[in-house]
Amino acid sequence: MAIQPDLYFISMAARWLDMHPQTLRKYERLGLVRPTRTVGAMRVYTSDDVSGVAVGGALKNVIAIAAGIIDGLGAGNNAKAALVTRGLVEIQRLGVAMGAHEETFQGLAGVGDLITTCVSPEGRNRTVGEQIGKGKRLQDVLDAMSSVAEGVPTTKAVRELALKFHPELDPNGAANK
Repeated sequence: MAIQPDLYFISMAARWLDMHPQTLRKYERLGLVRPTRTVGAMRVYTSDDVSGVAVGGALKNVIAIAAGIIDGLGAGNNAKAALVTRGLVEIQRLGVAMGAHEETFQGLAGVGDLITTCVSPEGRNRTVGEQIGKGKRLQDVLDAMSSVAEGVPTTKAVRELALKFHPELDPNGAANK
């Protein structure tokens, strides 16, 4: 059985923190991480920033569609890195405007989840974007899928949230075209 990409990155982060106990203690003192359970080499962290975790978890899917489009167009890793980097900034700005903690987006629920979602070849949202980048129509891609790509309906919700909380996020509605 292959390890799931999200569990792999969580495990790698946990191992890194295990090798850097001073950093872990610092993050714990700041309230950024709270180890709740250790299973083998994996440590589970919790957050009281429900808004930040929810915003990061939803918006990463929209960025993943765009990352897939970049892959489908063959634009390369530098273009995708720029997208993911700027995408994280915009996710964070919108999340903070909605009451989330800025630090949440620098952790596993933010950048960690975003990177995994944007680079994993198994990701539904990235795959939708890749097919669009290769010239397929969105509806045809969705019709061929046996699962749901949450980022598709989320793009419309993000636009509405952006207009309410952070109007300069997407002034032309580019994500919905």
